[in-house]
Amino acid sequence: MNKIALILLPGLLLLPGPSRGETPRPKEPLVPRLPSPSAWRIECSYAEKAAPAKPVPMPAYVSFQRPVRVSVEKSAKALHEETVWDSGQKSEIWIYGNLRLGTRPGSGQVIAMPYSEDEGEEEGTDYRKGDFEGLQWLSLAHFQGVEDFHGTPVYRFAAPASSGHGERIALLSVKEQRPLWSREGDVERRYTYLSPPPPGLTPPAPYRELFEGWKKSAEALRRPPSPP
Repeated sequence: MNKIALILLPGLLLLPGPSRGETPRPKEPLVPRLPSPSAWRIECSYAEKAAPAKPVPMPAYVSFQRPVRVSVEKSAKALHEETVWDSGQKSEIWIYGNLRLGTRPGSGQVIAMPYSEDEGEEEGTDYRKGDFEGLQWLSLAHFQGVEDFHGTPVYRFAAPASSGHGERIALLSVKEQRPLWSREGDVERRYTYLSPPPPGLTPPAPYRELFEGWKKSAEALRRPPSPP
């Protein structure tokens, strides 16, 4: 019966499908947003080990401190980032209600950290654009194939050194296209995915009080003035 069907339908083309066991090509977006809630950690190492940074009055730390571990938790309403620097100091950022507050290394003072509108001048990761810093260069043009990374199949992407950037390499898991390892110049990053936080993740009291105060101020500015 199958043979008769093929004779009666000579225009029917049987297109070859993917071979059994063949790995599909990566899909766009290449690095999709992680679901909420999620948690992950990024550990950074450097090809040339600098001398340990020494605590100095702010904001001089910007010139020499480098992150060695960044831990992130996010829910549908909030995001918390804690960074450990090579000086041993810590800083943190809370994003809640479209506002961003945080502390700088060695300081417990909570300050506003509004996003910069100037390209390349952002302080910290711009989570409006994605969950991971330093991977915006990825494109299908940089895809080089599939390889094994500690027993996990990964997509390999690479871009040669260019003006302002060293050689860039990124490995994304085939299953979920999550970054597992990347390198840009002398900076190497390893990504670990952790148990998600409670769905009700919210900032601690000092942050909540500031967030609520800012929210009320913003609402007051939007409110039309009372008639005379």
